[in-house]
Amino acid sequence: MGNKRNSSHHGVDQRLKMAEERFQVFFDEAPIGKCMTSPDGRLLRVNQAFGEMLGYSLEEIRDINFAEITHPDDLAISKECVRCLPGRSHLNPLDFDDPA
Repeated sequence: MGNKRNSSHHGVDQRLKMAEERFQVFFDEAPIGKCMTSPDGRLLRVNQAFGEMLGYSLEEIRDINFAEITHPDDLAISKECVRCLPGRSHLNPLDFDDPA
């Protein structure tokens, strides 16, 4: 029975690995800019197209807060959108550091 369980886990592990690889290609190789942002405004992951769109290298953009690259007119709605994501409704409105 233990062998069947190990085989089942191996299948799940393989499917997870394949899904992660597909996501990585989808994200990193996309011709449009993509980023993943933490609730506090840090850019967790960006692709090359995102950096190029904003005129930053991938190394430079990793040290930038979301508020620094968001137009002031869009910042409030962007905060609200992130706050309303599933699993984040318990958060207070985001406290992005204003770049001023």
